[in-house]
Amino acid sequence: MQEEAPGSSQETGALQARRKALFFGVKTTKGQELNVALMIENRARTRGLELYSIVAPTRPGGFLILEAPRPSTVELLTRDIRHVRGRIKGVMGLEDVKSLVKPRLTAELLEPGMEVEVIAGPLRGSRGQVLQVNKSKNEVVLQVYEAAYPLKVTVPGEHVKPVAKGGG
Repeated sequence: MQEEAPGSSQETGALQARRKALFFGVKTTKGQELNVALMIENRARTRGLELYSIVAPTRPGGFLILEAPRPSTVELLTRDIRHVRGRIKGVMGLEDVKSLVKPRLTAELLEPGMEVEVIAGPLRGSRGQVLQVNKSKNEVVLQVYEAAYPLKVTVPGEHVKPVAKGGG
């Protein structure tokens, strides 16, 4: 039996087909992304349809990204599946997919002196001023405005959102 060398015609054909793949957005019921992804994967296997990948980004919830060769494939895969709310019109670019998949570190966007609001955790709804940013740990040290005395608190970077550039 003869082995095919890397770069053979069979391998390049598969790579060319992969390069022609497009990304399509599918709206789902929020919280049902994994179930819908499993149903779509099962349908692709049983019907022999080409589906290269399924991505379920954590933010924002309520949709999936399917990598397929053409829109008709996505339509066949998603038709009559419970919790599928429709398809997002158009094709998504690779950069769009990367921006949704790559985790964003909020601490990288923050600087000392910025005003932020805590959006999660026990201090939710509180505002404060950034005193220090630890980018390696993705943590932020805040001075909370609502406290009766100067209160410095360390919170995870994903628990805060910027409100204003200067302190209040």
